Amino acid sequence: MNNFLVTGANGDIGNAIIRILNENFPNEKTYGTDANGQWPAMIDCHDVFKLPYASDDSYLDTLKTLSTSLDNPIIIPTSEPELIALSLSDVSGLDLLMNTQDIIQRFTDKYETAKWLESNGFPTPKTKWLDETLNDDLPIIIKPRQSWGSKNIHVIRTSDHLSLLKNRYKTQQTIAQELIDVDDSEYTCAIIRFHDQT
Repeated sequence: MNNFLVTGANGDIGNAIIRILNENFPNEKTYGTDANGQWPAMIDCHDVFKLPYASDDSYLDTLKTLSTSLDNPIIIPTSEPELIALSLSDVSGLDLLMNTQDIIQRFTDKYETAKWLESNGFPTPKTKWLDETLNDDLPIIIKPRQSWGSKNIHVIRTSDHLSLLKNRYKTQQTIAQELIDVDDSEYTCAIIRFHDQT
């Protein structure tokens, strides 16, 4: 078994994966990377390395150099920007544990995710482009088509607010979804894929 390298190690997903690896593979070393430094991941990792952000031109080369220096561990990317960047790059020489490019592209796109769920019979909030939204659709929640960390999310309950935000976000990069108006509730869709090796 190889050692492990978990990216986005300071985030909640990275931290959870590191703890699972430590519990299930106690004889292997678990390393972490994070663009924001070593802590708090250093508590659970053998070592944590600072990487550039995935949008940085040096990201992939830095990751490849680090992987080589650690004898090519199994790399588990956890942040959406890294998953997207790696799915679109030449990752030869890296031992990556992640979904395929088509899965990553579909499910990091909120519009494509909603339409896929709908077309496959899963109950999902009504979803459309913000510029197609009418007053009859209110209340709604709007969000960027691709984003993470709950950035640029707005709840719209009035026609004036809808008009204001339609003028602000005129491209098809903002989606509107039916607001499931329940206090203190969050709905999260995780991805898991089983692949039969036989």
